[in-house]
Amino acid sequence: MSLALGPSGVVFEALSPKIGRQRVPSSGKSSAALRCRIISVNMLIARKIAQRLAETRFGRWAMAEEVDLGVFRAKPSARFYLGLCLMALSYLLGLPAMALCGYLAHAWKEPLILPLGVGAVFVAVLLIFAAGVYLAGANYAKILLRWFASRFLRIHLSHSKRQ
Repeated sequence: MSLALGPSGVVFEALSPKIGRQRVPSSGKSSAALRCRIISVNMLIARKIAQRLAETRFGRWAMAEEVDLGVFRAKPSARFYLGLCLMALSYLLGLPAMALCGYLAHAWKEPLILPLGVGAVFVAVLLIFAAGVYLAGANYAKILLRWFASRFLRIHLSHSKRQ
């Protein structure tokens, strides 16, 4: 008897090749066993990624020394706040502007407005977001990326050494 996850998220139980598959409710022992197997497969994948990442120059750089998060304790500059505002503005402008392009294309019966308008809005929003990231500071992103990579590697490499 084997378990399989169907396309709609229902757990299937294969009884025999002649009978085929029968639906089994997703609660109970069978789904708990399947969840445990899925989690163990995910952990195995994460360990493999951590082992490969530790072999790269980036992985060695992330693990070299403890990451100093003191930069986040200091009071941010006005430039940082302006960058955050630009990033938020890009999110706030994007979807309504694209919806407006769709409405105008429908109202004016010009279907070409939709792809051209949405493309132009997408580029404008992307440029606004990129300007916000630049102003907010790439050093914050670099520090957070190094901290996250270091933490990921320490957790998953220590799990692989135990087993």
